[in-house]
Amino acid sequence: MPPFEPNEYLFEKHADKGNERWEIFAWAVRDAMMKSGHFQPIDETLKSKFKYEEYMRCLPGALEPSITDSLENKLLLNASKDSELPSPGTPESLSRSTSITALTESSSADLNNTSRSFYN
Repeated sequence: MPPFEPNEYLFEKHADKGNERWEIFAWAVRDAMMKSGHFQPIDETLKSKFKYEEYMRCLPGALEPSITDSLENKLLLNASKDSELPSPGTPESLSRSTSITALTESSSADLNNTSRSFYN
């Protein structure tokens, strides 16, 4: 992106985006970055982002974010509507988790056999 320099037209045209000039400028830069990078706007509060980060980093005392205020959960819920993933506890999801467990167990057994033959 080229350097972004605000002008009076920006502040007059988009006066509804903020009370002060820096707020309008910040909105314009964010909007330009979202459009050029093909990003979706996420209007979460900074406080909820910090709570989510604490949870993801497994910090002591971090609470699990509820499904209504978690940024990633919102994105996952939208993605799951598109891809129609099975709901937890349904036969489809249980068979999927069982096959993953079986695959993991067979992979670790193969790895143990390989390491034994290597050292013997």
